[in-house]
Amino acid sequence: MAYYWNEAYRDDLVIVYENPTVFDRAWIVHDVRPAMDGQELQLLNSRQVDGRVTAFVDGPLPEVAPPAGSGPGDKVVVTRTEPERIELRAESSAPGLLVLSEVYAEGWTATVDGERVEVLRTNHALRGVPLPAGEHEVVVTYEPESLRIGLWSTGLASVAMLGIWGWALIDWRRRGWARRGIPPHREATDAAYRGLPTE
Repeated sequence: MAYYWNEAYRDDLVIVYENPTVFDRAWIVHDVRPAMDGQELQLLNSRQVDGRVTAFVDGPLPEVAPPAGSGPGDKVVVTRTEPERIELRAESSAPGLLVLSEVYAEGWTATVDGERVEVLRTNHALRGVPLPAGEHEVVVTYEPESLRIGLWSTGLASVAMLGIWGWALIDWRRRGWARRGIPPHREATDAAYRGLPTE
């Protein structure tokens, strides 16, 4: 596999190779083809297909067009990186597919200039974001469905617990008034004064 790599270091235990053709963190392609049940990896690894120019996508193909020959080339700058969020600035003279050198997984979402777009499984294991022509702000975040369900469940449980505690507090005060022999009208007055519901 190292036939196209440069040897950068060697000692008695290890050999370190430099890959002079390493891909960037993200790039834009204008040739998008349907996935081939894993065979696309063989084409990309054998260099029969240039991964900087062509991408293979699972599902419906996004709209792409050849870049304008006289215009500026595609530009992608990663402006912020966090474990569950990546922000980029992208510029292209024609519609294309922004490919991120990040592992694809269910739960990743993307916005282009604030508008939600689908994250596509690209080149078998990477993420792809459809991109219109022009300059754009792209944000890719990890928001799995399980997290949203968990947050909703936690919120509902918290509201239910607050309701139970509130009811228990009101009941406890009413029982206290009854033990002290406070008349019903006095109970209602005290409850109203304290902001509690009255019967």
